[in-house]
Order: sequence, then structure tokens, then C-alpha cells
Amino acid sequence: ASTDTNNIPFLKYLAKKGKPIIMSSAMCNMNEVVEAVESVRSEGVSEIAMLQCTGNYPAKIEDSNLNVINEYFDKLNCIVGYSDHTIGLINPVAATALGACIYEKHITIDKNLPGPDQKMALDPVELKDTIDAIRMTEKAMGKKTKFVLESEVENREKLRKSLVANQDINIGDEIGYQMIGIKRPGSGLKPSLIEKLKGRKAKRFISKDSLFNKFDIE
Repeated sequence: ASTDTNNIPFLKYLAKKGKPIIMSSAMCNMNEVVEAVESVRSEGVSEIAMLQCTGNYPAKIEDSNLNVINEYFDKLNCIVGYSDHTIGLINPVAATALGACIYEKHITIDKNLPGPDQKMALDPVELKDTIDAIRMTEKAMGKKTKFVLESEVENREKLRKSLVANQDINIGDEIGYQMIGIKRPGSGLKPSLIEKLKGRKAKRFISKDSLFNKFDIE
């Protein structure tokens, strides 16, 4: 728990058990977080997770400081997660999008029970909704490389732009800017090739609104 993140003797004692350790970091500064991880690592434990957390019940959204997740990835070289004391679904979604791979949340069977945790705890229905939101976020994050998706191929050709003739162009005509338009579909020459097309002499008759093609710039 966060209340023991600065309890280095206790952390070292736990580490000697040789088990993976999950720590939470509410009420800590960065130096204390680093010290906690290093103390556990010094006892030979390599499976460590550090969870960003805000020590208030419930915690305000503006106190979440979720960008700390990025700092943990940069500086701790361990698994990073999020221990959530806020109300609502924004933080589990945002933390997942930032790369948190452990999500910890209090649950309750009755929010009217006594104790500081009940109001920000999840009931069983909210727990399912939260897990569903996290899983959907994981799907939405996708790959880290930008590429044309299979679902985009048809629209890529239909909706993107190509170089087209603004007027009828006869064989032998020199093609100038005023003769070139940029319109759908995207199956012709890319607009970025306009400079290569300008000044060429037409090798064929090109009717108005027809696509230029690769032979027109060869």
C-alpha cells in the first residue's frame, strides 16, 4: 500500500520472500518512488510494478496527475499501473491509453456502507463497465506504426485527391497550372506530383475532369 512505500525496511523484508511486488505511490515524491523501487530491486526482485495513485478518498480528477505514468516508464524500468480513487470512467480509460497495464480499484457491494472508500468504490455493475471500458481502450490503442488499414482501402481510393484535367487537353499541348485541377478520386497521380506534370506536352487527348496517369509524367 502507498502508506508503506517509504517503509524501506519493510519493503526489503518483503523482497526477501522472492515474490513479485506491486507498490502504490500515493503521497510520494519522485525520489521516494525511485528509492522504493531500488530497495526492492537491491534484494534481487526483478518483477516490480509501480502504480500511480492519489491519496484522497475520493480523489479529484484534477489531482490525478496521470502524466506521471510516462515518468515512471522513463525512470523506473518496471511495470507501471494506476491505482484509482476517482469517480467515473475517465481515469481508467486515460491511464490505459498512457500504457498502464495494471488497474487497481476498490469495490463494494453497497456504497452506503460506512468507511471512506465506499463512495469512490465500484459496485459490481460499475466494475463490469470499467473493465469493458479498459478492454475497449486497449483495442482502440492499436499499433504504434501508422499504416493504411484494410478498412480504409476503399475510401482511400474514393475520397482522396488526384491530379485531373481542368479542361480538354489536346495531344502536343503544353500542360500549365491552369490546366490542372485536384479532385476525387484518389486513383490517379498524387497532387504532390503537380510540378512534374507542369510543362509536359500531352501525349494523348485528355478530356476535362479526366485523371492524369503515370504515363503523362514519363
